[in-house]
Amino acid sequence: MTLTHEGESYPGTIAADGTFATTPVPVVVGSDTHTLTIGGRFSTTGFNGIVTAEVTRSGGPTCGYVVNWVATRRDGVNVIPG
Repeated sequence: MTLTHEGESYPGTIAADGTFATTPVPVVVGSDTHTLTIGGRFSTTGFNGIVTAEVTRSGGPTCGYVVNWVATRRDGVNVIPG
């Protein structure tokens, strides 16, 4: 599967129980590189996910941040085979 947000694509895998994980994707913002990894779980009505970022700065220390995503499907339902 591929999640897309703000024009960036995050390829990953989804398990039969609805859990998913993406591979790390580097996103360059100015002189900083934010390497983003997303993991979470789809439900029948949307998904919850955690975005973990590692930021490397040109000539500076590495830092990071975590963002919680909650998405609600507008219509229909997700089919979770698990």
